[in-house]
Amino acid sequence: MAKDQESQKKQIVIISDPLPEKTKFPKSGFCNGRLRFNLLMNISVIGFIIIPFFVPVIYSIGIGYYFAFQWLIYFMVYLINTIRLMRAFKKQMKKGQKQQKHENEDINSTHTNLIDSENNTIIDQTEQKYRYKQIMMTFIYKEPIELLSNTLFNLREMEGSNQFIVSVGFEERSPDIDNKIKYLNEQFSESFEEFIITIHPYGTEGEIPGKCSNSNYLQRKLVAYLEQTRENFNIEEYMVTNFDTDSRFQKNYLRVLESQMEKTCKKPEDIHEIVWQPVIYYNWDLKARRFFVRIISLVRNMLMMGALIPFQINVMGIFSFSLKLCVTGGYTHPTYQMDDVICQIRWFIKKKKPIKIKQLYTAAISGPTTGNSFYEELVEWARQIKRWTIGTAEVFHYYVVKSKHIQPNLKFTVWGFLYFNYYSVFLIAQNFFTISCAVCFTVLKSDELSDLEFYLSIGPLGFQYVIFILMFTINGASQYILDPIRPKESFNIILTLIHIIITPFTQIASGLVACYGIFEVAFRGKKVCNHISSKKDTLK
Repeated sequence: MAKDQESQKKQIVIISDPLPEKTKFPKSGFCNGRLRFNLLMNISVIGFIIIPFFVPVIYSIGIGYYFAFQWLIYFMVYLINTIRLMRAFKKQMKKGQKQQKHENEDINSTHTNLIDSENNTIIDQTEQKYRYKQIMMTFIYKEPIELLSNTLFNLREMEGSNQFIVSVGFEERSPDIDNKIKYLNEQFSESFEEFIITIHPYGTEGEIPGKCSNSNYLQRKLVAYLEQTRENFNIEEYMVTNFDTDSRFQKNYLRVLESQMEKTCKKPEDIHEIVWQPVIYYNWDLKARRFFVRIISLVRNMLMMGALIPFQINVMGIFSFSLKLCVTGGYTHPTYQMDDVICQIRWFIKKKKPIKIKQLYTAAISGPTTGNSFYEELVEWARQIKRWTIGTAEVFHYYVVKSKHIQPNLKFTVWGFLYFNYYSVFLIAQNFFTISCAVCFTVLKSDELSDLEFYLSIGPLGFQYVIFILMFTINGASQYILDPIRPKESFNIILTLIHIIITPFTQIASGLVACYGIFEVAFRGKKVCNHISSKKDTLK
């Protein structure tokens, strides 16, 4: 049931009634969810820990170079995609300057003209016409309302923002929810074509609290609302962009999206088989963050561009898709916690055909984890890594269980291998393998190590350092892409060199935390599967 807040101006729509019984998921209690296929990830980690102690030295060195080869592949793809992004940005800027010059010459006094304070130029927000109706949706639980508000201000500055349907998913137990909704109504009720707020009921049977269940509720209620209120509602005419409360978009994000859709989709049905992923940077006030946050933020950006998108593993944080894909794919599974990780494989299984990930050549920003002190930031950093790992372990179990519903399919099998290799072997087992090799080669098998084998054994570490140096350099060189949506940042060269030196050790620490996560879910089962929102209190 939808109701409007009483006001003389345009109203925010509030939806809070429960989902129909037929859409709810049964609760699974088998062995408290302990005997699950994510245990294969634990076995692989244990295997890589003990391998160096039981195989000849040269075999361990060979495995080390296997990991080095993975770093090389991911880095090269990252480099290529960064160059493409930089070129696309320059083309978009030139095109935008020409278009803006033309608009400034032909300003229509009937339009609403907004002043861009940064460039002191006039922008006509009603000029941009989109081929598809654009839905922008995000979710909030305990995050500061100021953070969401600033993100909505960013949306309001986007081209054609008065044509957006903006939807915010609250939790029933969100603190001070009435005052937050009142504030949003005052600030944004007339900013978009329609502003819809959903309030996800707490304690629905079969769900776990978190973003997945909130997303499932919002998506289902939004579709029902559109069906009721739109004449001749056609689900194929709607595109959805999912984003976090700490996101920042380029003003032309949706124009780039529709342009790439037009170039990529040869047939109308192709649109409903693709998830679009912009390049996400975490360079948001990184100068104020501790070294471990900055390092992992840069590594995440590199691996997203070099591994997750090109190898079709999963999307992250901010992504766009057709509303029809969402509905035919079964919306979002409410008993899992990582909506971005599970959505592609869930839709793949439901539709029984591959869902592609396509990179959008535009940049967006997502805020890094934060804290008010070194200790608080370290705890938050570790907590979020553990949460990501538990989420990916759960998705792997989901993939194996649901594979029986898919006919033997090479792409489906390859996806499972790539996913397992990336999240279990590359991100976790590699770090323990490195530690085991260091102990084995320096203590237990030092006498067996020839001079050549010694130099070969440290080769992968040296190779990683080269990649990390280039990663920091490329990230710095591409920062101008983010200048339109956040203040410029600069880093001390000496501090950056120190960060480069400790990057491998930070990676190992991250792997240790991730390992703790997969063993916690192995021993405690589904009890640990919940989405604890990351703290963003210090983001500005």
